[in-house]
Amino acid sequence: MQKLSDKLNDLGRELGTQGAGYKFQDWFYDLMSFCEIMHRKPYVQNGRQIDGSITVQDTTYLVELKFTTKQADANDIDIFYKKVVTKADNTMGIIVSALV
Repeated sequence: MQKLSDKLNDLGRELGTQGAGYKFQDWFYDLMSFCEIMHRKPYVQNGRQIDGSITVQDTTYLVELKFTTKQADANDIDIFYKKVVTKADNTMGIIVSALV
């Protein structure tokens, strides 16, 4: 767990770069592996980038990951909502935002 914490702290120095967002995705899925949570890494479907998904107790959650200096706003949520509603009825969504 300390290794994951250190890695996240190191990422804070790269905030504002495109590479940091991708590294945050890697960090998040390393955390999911550590916690033994079933997951699927980022993919593109029908031209839309999906940051991945996690499955907990037979429910799939689409994941939207944000690594930014500002809080996710209504526009971010609306865009993500449109991704979620195109999936199976039992699909939920979760936005994970790391504010530094």
